[in-house]
Amino acid sequence: MHLVRHFGRIVLCAAITGPVGLWSSTTASTGTNITTQDTSNNDYASGNGASAGPYPGYSDSSCSAIGIGATAEGEYNTAVGAQAKAVGTGGWPGYETALGYNADAAQYDSTALGALSYANINAVSVGESATAAVAGVAVGYDASAASNSTALGWGANASGMQSVAIGQSSQAGADAIAVGAGATANYQEALAVGVASKAEGDYSAVYGYEATAVDFGTSVGSSSSAADGASALGACRSRVA
Repeated sequence: MHLVRHFGRIVLCAAITGPVGLWSSTTASTGTNITTQDTSNNDYASGNGASAGPYPGYSDSSCSAIGIGATAEGEYNTAVGAQAKAVGTGGWPGYETALGYNADAAQYDSTALGALSYANINAVSVGESATAAVAGVAVGYDASAASNSTALGWGANASGMQSVAIGQSSQAGADAIAVGAGATANYQEALAVGVASKAEGDYSAVYGYEATAVDFGTSVGSSSSAADGASALGACRSRVA
């Protein structure tokens, strides 16, 4: 450190020598506020307790972990955020991306974006606490998608395999579809389209605000209702402005 006179002003200067980060030949891992890079495996880790490296039994990795306690282990995995994890298990160790506090991209080709989000094999979850099972897609706060299912919206829940739930707090069971805020289709191959619509039996279908139907029933129109195996067409009540 030394003083330099520059145009009549006194300037305090400091020179820093030596490497800014640490370079190792094994798995990149850090201590407190240390950045490390493994040149042999192209791994990079930055943050207190962050680590990046190959999955056991693999030589190449090219992983990056950034954030306190972030972990990226496998092949081409990326974890960004405190406690974020992109760690393949069960022989599926690669192409995982986790972004956000405690986000977990747990299996091959998974993407978890958002605090506390979770994604399994070939799955995508976006939003705080969003959860997607194998090949599922969950987008929205606390959205949840089962295997091969899609949930879009705040609290949307596609709980059955191959189901679709779109809209705030919508719910869909196995092979069912629910579209609209509060729409519910929790039965086998049921279909509910409309705000607060309810398909309350297997193979039932409803279209319209608060429309309902039970097993094999079909109702179309606002507040329409169909009994077992029956059909109902037209709104049951009108609205006065």
